[in-house]
Amino acid sequence: PAKVIMVRHGQSEGNLSENLYATKPDNAMQLTKLGWEQARMAGKALRERLLRDNESIHFIVSPYARTMETFHGIVSAWCDPSEFDHIEDRDLRLKAWYEKLSQLGLSWHEDPRIREQDFGNYQVSQAVF
Repeated sequence: PAKVIMVRHGQSEGNLSENLYATKPDNAMQLTKLGWEQARMAGKALRERLLRDNESIHFIVSPYARTMETFHGIVSAWCDPSEFDHIEDRDLRLKAWYEKLSQLGLSWHEDPRIREQDFGNYQVSQAVF
């Protein structure tokens, strides 16, 4: 590729409350309202300022909830997912949106190798907090 752009996930629940890690798995932490807004703003900046017209773009996303949500926020700059709200089934709605994104030249794949390390799985919780 001619250009590599790395984006960290938006603000997550765990960023607001580290105590949440004691009861919720790291991979399940979701974006906050601010995190969603950050993701949408990043997508808008990518589309309008950093990428040229007709430039291909490929995303590599970790399987964590917050990174998938960040990806969704970013790519909404190319196609608003609300265009597919008329499709009741969530899986079919997501599939239709993904097909539209593909038609627009966006590609992506999940890669667990870029996820955060499982830093707390083998620690005594009292020692961490």
